[in-house]
Amino acid sequence: MATQRARHIQLSSYVDCERLKKLLEEGADFVELAAIYSQCSTATQGGELGCFSASFLPQVIATALAAAPVGELIGPVESPWGYHLLEVTERTPP
Repeated sequence: MATQRARHIQLSSYVDCERLKKLLEEGADFVELAAIYSQCSTATQGGELGCFSASFLPQVIATALAAAPVGELIGPVESPWGYHLLEVTERTPP
């Protein structure tokens, strides 16, 4: 089974998510923004979700990460918990 390592920033507002995405695209540090703005408990780890198989996550997030190239910022992705900016940092083949 393939595994991946990813990180995210979770926000309640689509507009805030777009604002942070723009900052990240302009070179802001993902870990710093996650620590400051993410509304998930992973904020203290810079948004790090760890290494996992796709079945670990809600379907909408798993699908978005599966389609994402390693290192590419994706989102906003809407989930029952809000909006997410996501980045796959590593993927291992099955």
